[in-house]
Amino acid sequence: MPRTVAMPPMDRPGTDELVVRYRLITRRALLEAAEAVAQCAGRDPELFAMQASPMGDQPNRAERRALAVCAGCPVQPLCLVQDMRENGTAFEVRGVRAGLRQVERRALHLELTRQGLR
Repeated sequence: MPRTVAMPPMDRPGTDELVVRYRLITRRALLEAAEAVAQCAGRDPELFAMQASPMGDQPNRAERRALAVCAGCPVQPLCLVQDMRENGTAFEVRGVRAGLRQVERRALHLELTRQGLR
């Protein structure tokens, strides 16, 4: 299974590409990712729960620190799937998770809901 890595902010995919990536992730067996150790394990959860920057803006300093922890994490796919399943509404999505900012994950959550994939 190819590893998912955090992309630089300038190369972030749009919502459609995120939906495609999400669907591919959920179709794969996530055993390899489930056996790996997350790079955020043992870190202060507050590192990932910050005031988010608005859509279209560059990530703020706190987001960049959290994204750096997620970069290259072997469990990013599993983390994204869990995040989409755990949050009942897009407004429950907070901070950085799975190498994606709050605004990106909220947009993905809304699109998955619209397409009936959640």
